[in-house]
Order: sequence, then structure tokens, then C-alpha cells
Amino acid sequence: MKWTEKELVEGTKPPVRIGRRVFKSTDGSEKVTATFWATFSVAGKQRYIALKVFRRADAIREAHRLTQRLESQTQPLAERTSIKLGEIVDAYLGLLRGRGRAFKTMEKYTYVLKKLQRSWEKRGDKPASRFTVSDFYGFKMQLEKDGMSPKTVADRMMIVRQLLKWASEKAKPQRLLPCNPILGEPTIRANSKPQPCFTPEQVKVLLDNADPIQKPIFAVMAYTGLRFGEVRDLQWDHIRLRESGGTIRVYGGGTGMRGPKDGEYRTVPVNGELAAILRAVPQERARVCSAPGTSMWPHGSRPLEEGQLLKKLKKLCKQVGFTDWK
Repeated sequence: MKWTEKELVEGTKPPVRIGRRVFKSTDGSEKVTATFWATFSVAGKQRYIALKVFRRADAIREAHRLTQRLESQTQPLAERTSIKLGEIVDAYLGLLRGRGRAFKTMEKYTYVLKKLQRSWEKRGDKPASRFTVSDFYGFKMQLEKDGMSPKTVADRMMIVRQLLKWASEKAKPQRLLPCNPILGEPTIRANSKPQPCFTPEQVKVLLDNADPIQKPIFAVMAYTGLRFGEVRDLQWDHIRLRESGGTIRVYGGGTGMRGPKDGEYRTVPVNGELAAILRAVPQERARVCSAPGTSMWPHGSRPLEEGQLLKKLKKLCKQVGFTDWK
């Protein structure tokens, strides 16, 4: 790997060198990064970290901060070296539950981390302190062999990365791992698959054939772009309709009803077609969109379930003759 302005930062332990990296651009010419990088060796493996600073003085300061973090992570923790990976997984999941993570989030984290735990225990259930970079990438290869898409694998490995970082840096009252075994390893990334998008003609066909309960749900999604959770939590007092359209204030859809990702609420326009569909919906309940009634929810106020709604959408697509309904 080529460097320029590379130098050893005095007083760093382990020794840290800083410099700018040389890389090849798309046209084949060599270019130099505008920011400084650091390189050092831990457990016989060379690591590279972007310091994200432009000046040499700032790079030196960041190098010293880096060694302080490394020192805190590599201090011996003799009383914790025998802890099992399962104990760390249970402690981390307990922390997330205490923080009030959403049910779906907990379901995903539990599935991934318990799968990691079972994979580790099959090979002898050694202390978690013996977990290495090779074990990290070995689990990644296992997910790939299980048929998971690159995007899903990247998502699952990010959860493992979070577990290891928490156990080695943030666990309280004391760290559960003597060091982070994947410190400096690059984040695993993958491009998302292109998502299907209905044409205006397809939207019209779907709405013309949807039953009275599904029609306003699909119409709100099609004409506003609201996410599922936002549609599920949409209430009548969030909607202002006029003769030619109106607006929707989007509050819900996040964990713990904290609101949308970009603030307390956002305003979405309502066109005339959607306004006409919404006017035809009886305002008998606070929620605009609900699932059909059941014995437990006799008045039709049962909250929407994403999986069930997706099944109904696919069934409707098949019913109207869409060739790619799956």
C-alpha cells in the first residue's frame, strides 16, 4: 500500500504512523487522499483507520487519542477472560430490552446473536475472549452459505459488530471483553436490490379491485409514500381535507411513537383522488387504517400487521393478473 507524508508519531504505543494514502482513480491515475490515515499493529495484524482530519497537527493529536483507546481496550481483565459468548449475548439483549427497543428490532437481534452463539458453541464454546477476526468472517461465510443476500449479510454482521464493540468498550460496570477483536476492520457493505414500483396504471387497477378495508390503506401508501408504520399509526385528526385535496401530518411510525426520522412531524400533500377515497371512509375510530375485526377486536380497530398486509397485496396483485405478483 502506498503512502505519502508518512511518519511515526512519537510517544505512541503501540507505534502509530500517520500519512495520506495513495489510491488509483477510475481513470487509472494515482491520487492522494485529502485526509490523514493511521496505521498500527495489534496482535500481529496491521490495521488502518481513517482519522478524518486534514492537517498534520490534528492527525498527530488523533493518533495519541487512538493509542489511549487502544490502551484501555487491551488492559488485562483476568477476572473476565473466562466469560462465555452466551453470557455476553444475554447481557446485550437485556440492555436493548431495557432501552425499550421495538419488538421487531428485538426479534431480529435475538435471531442473529443467538445464531452466532450456537455457531460458536458448536466449536467447543471457548471463552469469548478467544473470539478473533477469523471467527467474525467465518460467521459471515456461514450466513452466505445459508443463502442470505449480500444486503442481509451486511445487516446481520453490523449487529455482531455492535455486540463486540459494546462488550469491549461500553459494557458497565466493567467491560466484558479485554479488547475488540475486529477493531479497525472495514464495515461490510452491500448495495440494496432495486425495489419494485407500481405504475400509475397498476395503482388504478389495484384500487379499483381492492375491498373497502384495503382500498384506503393502499391508496394512502400509493399517493403519499408513507412507510408502513406511519400508515398504521395514522389518525383522523392528522388529516386536513379540502375540496381539491388536503394535507397529512405524519407523527407516528417510529419506535415508541417518537415520530418520523426527520423531526417531530412532517406534512405530506393529499391529492384530489386520495381525498375522495378518504372522504368515503367512515370516521368511526381514531385510526384511519385498521385490520378487519376479530373476536378479540370486534369493532374493527385491530392495528395493521405488516406481514399480513403484504400477503393481501400479493394476493390482490395475483387476482388482477399481474405477472410479477410475487
